[in-house]
Amino acid sequence: MLNILKITCASITAVCEDCDVAYIMIAGDFNCHSGSRFYSCLQNLAIDNKLCMSDNNRLVDAFTFYNDAGTAYSWIDHVLCTAELDKMVHNMNVLTVLYRFLQNL
Repeated sequence: MLNILKITCASITAVCEDCDVAYIMIAGDFNCHSGSRFYSCLQNLAIDNKLCMSDNNRLVDAFTFYNDAGTAYSWIDHVLCTAELDKMVHNMNVLTVLYRFLQNL
């Protein structure tokens, strides 16, 4: 799994380098949370591409995944963006109510 994440982060970096754009936002399931062995890959992705970890800058004790039994949860989805975009983000929330609703459909 660690190798897959490293390859994915390297691919994202290649796309960032190849694109001639002023602003970048990357959001999604990185399947890693603070303190996990995968988290350094996410941090390196942000550093290598000069991106802010927008979710970490605004959320505290958030979780974006929980198991069906409700006994375990983690923060594995993240939002990264350039500093210019990060300055425009005024608020960020995790809509767990919507997630639970979609699980019951």
